[in-house]
Amino acid sequence: MCKVLINWDTYKYNKDKLREWKLELINLEKELRDNNYRESFKSEKEIWKLFSVVLKWINKNDKINSGDDIIYIEILESIFKVIRNANGSLDSNQLNTKEFVLDEIFITMSKCIELLRKDVTNKQVSTCIQFGIQCIANSFTGNPYIQNNCSEALYDSKIFRNIFDFEDDKLQLYTIMTINNILYNNSTAVDIILKNDNGQEILKRIISFAPMFKDDDKFDFIFVIFKNIMNLDKLSLAFNALAPIQDEELGSIAISREQVIFLKFIDAFLEDNKNENDEIVWEYPKDLPDVLAVLFKRVVSSSYKIISDNKEGNYSTADTDGLILLLIIFGNLVSVLNEEEKIRLSNLGFVEDLITLLKNANELQPRLRKLEDKANENSTWFMFKSDIITVISGLAYNCKHIQDEIRELGGLPLVLANCNIDNNNPYIKERSVFAIRNLCQNNPENQKIIDSLEAKGVDKSTNLDEMGIDAEIDENGKLQIKRIPKKEQKKEQEDNQERIKVLDE
Repeated sequence: MCKVLINWDTYKYNKDKLREWKLELINLEKELRDNNYRESFKSEKEIWKLFSVVLKWINKNDKINSGDDIIYIEILESIFKVIRNANGSLDSNQLNTKEFVLDEIFITMSKCIELLRKDVTNKQVSTCIQFGIQCIANSFTGNPYIQNNCSEALYDSKIFRNIFDFEDDKLQLYTIMTINNILYNNSTAVDIILKNDNGQEILKRIISFAPMFKDDDKFDFIFVIFKNIMNLDKLSLAFNALAPIQDEELGSIAISREQVIFLKFIDAFLEDNKNENDEIVWEYPKDLPDVLAVLFKRVVSSSYKIISDNKEGNYSTADTDGLILLLIIFGNLVSVLNEEEKIRLSNLGFVEDLITLLKNANELQPRLRKLEDKANENSTWFMFKSDIITVISGLAYNCKHIQDEIRELGGLPLVLANCNIDNNNPYIKERSVFAIRNLCQNNPENQKIIDSLEAKGVDKSTNLDEMGIDAEIDENGKLQIKRIPKKEQKKEQEDNQERIKVLDE
C-alpha cells in the first residue's frame, strides 16, 4: 500500500505521475477483492485521508467540468472502485467512507452528472458515474447507521434524482438497486425517503418505470422496493409521497399515475396470496383498508365529473384507472374484513362514498338491456357498476351497522334498481340480488323497506342459480329472494383478471 500513498501536491499537475498513480490504484482495487486484505485496509487511515484531499482538490478546482483532461476522470473512477471494494460487507470501511470522503463523493458525482449532460455520449464519464453509484451502494448496504444518518444528504444532493434524466439502462438499474439496498427492512430509512422532497421524487421516478420494465430486472427491484414499504407499514406515507401535484392552470387530478401503479402492485399482492379456494391469505398491513378508503374518498369526490367527462369510456386517465382499481381491490378485501374493520371504514365515510358513487353511476351510465345492444368490453366503464355492487354486498354481509347505514343513506333503492340485465355490467343482476340478500339478512328494518318497494325488471335467469340465489316477483309485484347452494364463479374471476391486464397495457 506504500506506493498508493503519495504527496498530492507533487502529483496533481503532473500527468505522467498521475497515470503512474492510477496504475497503483488499479492494483489496490484488485487486492481489495480479498476479504483478509479488505479487513486490514480499515486501518489505513492515511490512504483514506489522501482520498479526501484528492476529491476536495478536484472539486475545488473544477477539474471535472473543465473537461480539459480525462486523467482526472480516470483517477476518480479508480478511487470509486477502491472504495467500492473496500466497503464490501465491512462496517469499519463504510464508517471510514463516512468520516473521510462521503460528502466529497456526493459533490464529485453531481459534477460528473453535469458533465454528462453536456455530452450524453461521453462513455468515460458515464462509466465513472456507474462506479460512483456502486461506490455509494456499497457504502450504505447492510449498514443501518449509514442509512439512517447519511441518506437524507444523498437525496438532497439530487444525484439519484438527476440520473433518471438519462436514458441509460445501467445507471438506472444501479440506482434502483441502491435505493432497494438502502431501504430494505429499515423502517427509519423508509421514513426518511418518504418525507424528503427529493426522496419522494426519486420514488415517483422509480415507480413510473414499472410499466415499461415488466420483463426487465429493474421491474423486480421496483416491485421489491414497494413491497418492502408495505411490509414496514408505511402505506399512508407512501401514498402521500406519490400524491399528485396540484396546479391551478393545469387543474387538479384526484389520483396520480404513480399512485395507480402502486394500486396495481397491491392488487397483485392480493391475487398472488390466495389459496386454492380463492381465499386471501396475505397478512396485509392493518391500515391498508383505511388508507385506500381515504384515497377512495378523494376520487369519489370528483367521480361525477370523471364519469360525465368520459361517458363512453373511450379513454383512460389516472382518475378512471384508479377508481376502477380501488373497486376491484375492495371487492377482494371485503371478503376478509371483520365487523370491526367494516365499522372503521364506515367511520371514515367509505359507505357514504360508495352510495354516492353508485348514485352517480346509475345516473350517468344507463343500462343496456336489449340483446341487440352490444356492450363495449374495451370501455373504461365495463363492469363498473357491478364492481360497486360487489363491494356493497361484501360490506353488508353479517354487519348490521353497515346494513343500517346503507338504508339511512337511501342506498336500498339504488341497489334494487340494478336487479336488471345490463350488458355493460355482466352479472350485475345476480350481484344486486345477492347484495339485497346481505342487506336484509337479520335486518327487519331493511326487509320492510324492500317489501315496500316495487321490484321492477327482475328477470328469472339460470345465472341466478350460478350465484346461489333464486329471485322472482310474486303476485303482488314484490321481490322474493331465497338462497340455494352457491357455486364457484370462475368466469367472474377471469373477467377481473382480463380487466387488470387492460389497465396494465
